[in-house]
Amino acid sequence: MRTESGAWHDLFLCVTDHDVSLYTSPPTSSEDLSFPSATFPLLACKFREGTRKPIPTDPLDSREVSDGMFTLRIPYTQYYLSAGSEDMLQRWKHVFSSRTDNAVRKMGSITYSAQYTGDVSLTLNWQTGIWLNHDVKGDKSLIFHHPFSSLSSARAKNRRTLSLGFSSSLMDIQIENAELVKFVLTNFLSCHTHTKQNIKSVSVA
Repeated sequence: MRTESGAWHDLFLCVTDHDVSLYTSPPTSSEDLSFPSATFPLLACKFREGTRKPIPTDPLDSREVSDGMFTLRIPYTQYYLSAGSEDMLQRWKHVFSSRTDNAVRKMGSITYSAQYTGDVSLTLNWQTGIWLNHDVKGDKSLIFHHPFSSLSSARAKNRRTLSLGFSSSLMDIQIENAELVKFVLTNFLSCHTHTKQNIKSVSVA
């Protein structure tokens, strides 16, 4: 891991079907696995391949040029990591993509309590998209449903405001930990997109 000062420190990743755990030394036993330095839900993580943007006072060093770099993004923080080689970088990319997609498919959908002209429920379904329903006693009626294909933007304006842009509208939803919900939403969207691409590939074949 490269720090803001430019120094490198060892960091070891363990990716399961549910979590991403970070260790400052390689775990050598099952007991070691129970004591990571940090753990994050898999669906709250995003893998981004590539190097950072260099600046004149901090150019890319030799490791960044040759070792296969990626950023592990988590709400409100990120880790800039060296995979050690381009081949290992592609392996990590496949691990994150396949594990995240599997986790999304197993979950199917997830629902959050929110506020939008009153109490509402925001549901993300990896197959059908984004649903917003009234969530008060006696009224669970639909406010809107948008497939992922109509989603043009998703942004956490602050910790409690998730801004969603669609082809014909832009709306702000009040919700706890908006940045986390945005990360989960993008992982649901990625799974939906990957599945559609695979279906198209099979159909062509």
